[in-house]
Amino acid sequence: MLQQFSRHALAALTVIVTTALGADALAQATENRAYVGVTIGGNLEQAEDGVVGESAGIGFDAGLPLNRRWMLDLEVWVPGYFETNGGQHRDILFNVSAVRFLQDSGVRTFAVIGAGFGIVQQRSEFGKFDGSETYLVFGGGVQIPVGARLAIVPEVRVNYAISALIVRPQVGVRVRF
Repeated sequence: MLQQFSRHALAALTVIVTTALGADALAQATENRAYVGVTIGGNLEQAEDGVVGESAGIGFDAGLPLNRRWMLDLEVWVPGYFETNGGQHRDILFNVSAVRFLQDSGVRTFAVIGAGFGIVQQRSEFGKFDGSETYLVFGGGVQIPVGARLAIVPEVRVNYAISALIVRPQVGVRVRF
């Protein structure tokens, strides 16, 4: 009885290990794995109300694979304030996007499309103004693997609203799981 149990346990363990290794090999072959990342870059903004300026920004994102070539990307972008119209201005962005890779492995180009929400912050001698704006997000870039889990990601993302346009050239580092 104990011998039969040991054989079944060994068979079950073999199936579990083989499945886990096979899933890991498939994930490495397609390279479409979950990730977390940090980006730095520029924030170039122009709006209908005369707000025009640029600043540096930092972003954080996380991605979840949907299939071999599609990812769901969640992003927060925090630019510095820039001087405009006698005050300071910035838009903190929260974006949810679909990322479509054009290759299965190696250096992978990608396109981004999604939607976002921005917290508009303006500071001047007349006081503070905080508002909000919704955006369409689009862009593209290249994911360059550096080892099994690390990638360098130069890209450009654009947040577009009826009254504002924000262009964000940036470079990021992603850790893939």
